[in-house]
Amino acid sequence: MPRFGVSRPVLAISLGRALAGCNDATDPEIQRVIGTIDPSHTVVPVIVAPDEARAHVPFTVIVHTVGTSDCTKPDGNDLVVLGDVARIVPYDVVPIPGHSTVCRNDYAFQEHRLSVTLPRTGAARLRVVGLSASTRQSVLDSVEVTVRIRG
Repeated sequence: MPRFGVSRPVLAISLGRALAGCNDATDPEIQRVIGTIDPSHTVVPVIVAPDEARAHVPFTVIVHTVGTSDCTKPDGNDLVVLGDVARIVPYDVVPIPGHSTVCRNDYAFQEHRLSVTLPRTGAARLRVVGLSASTRQSVLDSVEVTVRIRG
């Protein structure tokens, strides 16, 4: 949103950045952060995974983070597999606090695709850890689904 007293050239540059998207890694007004997840959303789940997979065979998992449609961009994930638990932390690129970029005031889902390989047969848990969309404070939240791993 434009600030009072912003000159037209600065506003034009900001609008240009917004239209181009805020995803230039060299842009000093962006930062990489842990993605925001919304476990309460009933239409778009935080994590999409198959009900079954094979041990030692990669399968695709989709993690959805939330942000604005024009200024939040997916930027990878951390994946740690320990026994029957795969912990996934999604990352997004977002404008820094106090940025001059104009972003839409909307609620959009960002898709993170990753490949997961689990070593053991039986029930395995995929746990996504991200910032909670239900609070303005930086509080971690998590969502977990179970995948049956066959031999």
